[in-house]
Amino acid sequence: MNIKVIGLSCTKISRTLDNVQASVSEFPQPVSVEWIGEIHDIVEWGSKQTPTIFVNEKQKSSGRIPSVYEISRWIEEEIALDEVQV
Repeated sequence: MNIKVIGLSCTKISRTLDNVQASVSEFPQPVSVEWIGEIHDIVEWGSKQTPTIFVNEKQKSSGRIPSVYEISRWIEEEIALDEVQV
């Protein structure tokens, strides 16, 4: 499982990363969290509004700071999908 937070360094990105880390800490499964903050990488990912969050390469949010609860729901959904595919 991987989560990418995309956006230039700012307060919104910092708060988003804090929420992601708080959410990830609730799960026993390993979840990698990556911050993509270089402008050319942001453009490559096609992010027009930041922060943008991808969970397992699927865009979940853009242009706002999602809550810890919301991020946890996304992680739970991806865990459920992984279990179905096995």
